Amino acid sequence: MPPQPSPNYSQPKIRQIVLEAIFRHERLFWLTIAGIMLLVAVGTYLTPKKYQADAKLMVQNVRSSSPLTTTASDRLVTSGTVSAEQISTQVELLQSPAVALRAIGAGPAGSVSREKNREAEKLGKALSVEAVHQTNLIELKLLGDSPEQAADQLRRVIDAYFTERAGSGLSAGAASFFDEQLRFKQRQLQVDQELLSDFQVKHGISDLDEEKKLQTERISSLINQSLLAQTQLAAQRSRAETNRRQLVLTPARSSTIQRSITNQYSQEHLGTELVDLQNHLTELQKRYPENDRQVIETKEKIETVKKAEAGARSAPATEESTDVNPIYQQLSASLAASAGEMSAGAAEVAKINEQLEDARHRLEELNVATSQYDALKRDVAEAQRDFDVYAQKRDEARVSEELDKARMFDVSVVQPPISQSNQIRPRPKLYMAAGLVFGFLLATLLAIYVDTSSEMVYLPSQLDGLTGVRTVATVAEDDQANASSANAIAYRRILLAIRNALRHREQEIVAQTKGLLGGPTPENTAPGQNEPAEPMSYGRCIAFVSPLQGEGVTYIVNHLAGEAARQASFRVVVIDAALLLRQFAEKGDAGFALKKDKRAGYWELDTTIEVPDSKNHIPRGTSLQEVFSLRLRPMMAQLRLDFDYVLLDCPSLAESTLSGELDRVVDGYVGVVGAGYSRKQNIQGMAAMFEEASAPVLGYVLTRRRYPVPTWLHRLI
Repeated sequence: MPPQPSPNYSQPKIRQIVLEAIFRHERLFWLTIAGIMLLVAVGTYLTPKKYQADAKLMVQNVRSSSPLTTTASDRLVTSGTVSAEQISTQVELLQSPAVALRAIGAGPAGSVSREKNREAEKLGKALSVEAVHQTNLIELKLLGDSPEQAADQLRRVIDAYFTERAGSGLSAGAASFFDEQLRFKQRQLQVDQELLSDFQVKHGISDLDEEKKLQTERISSLINQSLLAQTQLAAQRSRAETNRRQLVLTPARSSTIQRSITNQYSQEHLGTELVDLQNHLTELQKRYPENDRQVIETKEKIETVKKAEAGARSAPATEESTDVNPIYQQLSASLAASAGEMSAGAAEVAKINEQLEDARHRLEELNVATSQYDALKRDVAEAQRDFDVYAQKRDEARVSEELDKARMFDVSVVQPPISQSNQIRPRPKLYMAAGLVFGFLLATLLAIYVDTSSEMVYLPSQLDGLTGVRTVATVAEDDQANASSANAIAYRRILLAIRNALRHREQEIVAQTKGLLGGPTPENTAPGQNEPAEPMSYGRCIAFVSPLQGEGVTYIVNHLAGEAARQASFRVVVIDAALLLRQFAEKGDAGFALKKDKRAGYWELDTTIEVPDSKNHIPRGTSLQEVFSLRLRPMMAQLRLDFDYVLLDCPSLAESTLSGELDRVVDGYVGVVGAGYSRKQNIQGMAAMFEEASAPVLGYVLTRRRYPVPTWLHRLI
């Protein structure tokens, strides 16, 4: 498919679309505004005149701030703070049906007739009650048929409100009722207090929580004492065991004096004996040899005596005296004392454990009594709270009764009813201005709706949406301002778009041919080597088709041919395909002669030359248009050799199907659509025909375009 040409128009802005829709359906626009204004005028005339009366009420905390006491109060204390709930309560009471019924002089709501109820409803609709923002004021407005009636009716509403307010206070017997309830609650409080006192006496409880706290502290203290006594007892037992082991290891007596004495007698005796033995050995050695038995024995005796002498010299005699061991006596005394202490410690631990068991038993007893004790205390607290509430209610009732008698309320009139001399409604100027604005908006919406929902096509963007192809150019009607100059530019755009589309198609054909022959294609051609294909040596044949008759195909073809011949010096021929088809149907010959329009510069059919009749045999199953297309093909081939452009002025699709049969003859189609002529389904049918044809669509042209918006206004937007 050839590349889409850039349109010769910019996308319209929203304000341009709206204004063009308004001016295109100008009659509908003004009729809608006129109708709305007429309805507003009639409604204003028929609306009854109403006048308004205003009044203001102030909400004060007079009664809510009065001291709650049974004694008389000499003064009232006021407060400047009023809650939103208080104001909302007064607003609801002012708007209540009871106030409306009382204002019209009716009794309670259940005993009035339907007429009175409707009258009360009407009064309620005429009454407007609003709280003034961030103030304690209530503004009342009431509409009436006259200023005097409005003021009088609003005054009766305020009086009815105060009367209803007085009746909605506490009744006269409220104080007596609360006083009776107070005495009953007092008796109940006394009974509950007696039950609680009996329970405390029975269980020895003054304050259960404090008692449980004391018992918990006592248990903790006894546990600490028991642990301390057990620790001391364990220390005593350990100390006694240690003393017992030390006593076993310690002797009962100890050495006091120890003296060392030498063995002088033994040393002297052994020295004498040694001398005797040495003398005896000397004699024996003189008599006997050294290995003689007597000599050997004597030597041994000498050695023995020497050893005995050395032993006596090295181990002197010891003299020692003993006495009673004081450590033994001390350990014995300490062991006896520890036995007594252990006995006392064991007794202390047993006593502390006994006290601990008693404290735990007492705490368990208190825990068991907690639920019953709490229930009794809760009953006493509830009875006391009820007693206080009823006492307060009794005092409030007494104070309210006194204030009701004095007709003192929280609401006061700060502005009495004042009526306005000017009527509130109808307001002709305001209604007419609002009607004009509403009529303008409604007329604009209707114009846009009719324009967008219409089956006609008026804008290039609409044509783009239907065909999916950008519109090549837009040609205005000749009676439009500056139409000739703008259309001349449009014809040049059409020629440029046709040339570009045909050149692109020729490039595709060349590329496909080279691809089949193994030559370079756009895909495998290096950058800079993909040059445009050379123009073919024959001319181009373009068919111009429209969905319906009268959409300007002939006009476009003639002006386009003249522009091509004049501006680009092309050899252009215009062929009226409808004329040739009628000639072929009548005389059976598709031959024709040409003549040149010297003023326009292009060639066209010469209708002055008669074409001879010939037999026109149409094969069975073949249409006249198909046979005519076959006969026309060689003629178009000849025209391609003689002219640069062959422009076929085809009949509309509503007249003939010839355009679809010429897809083998032409190089492309150009769809011509008249703005406001063809319906969307006709344009879609033409687009479907183009899709089925083998020749490509070169573009669409929107003709007979009208610009309903004035030029000066169009420039502004």
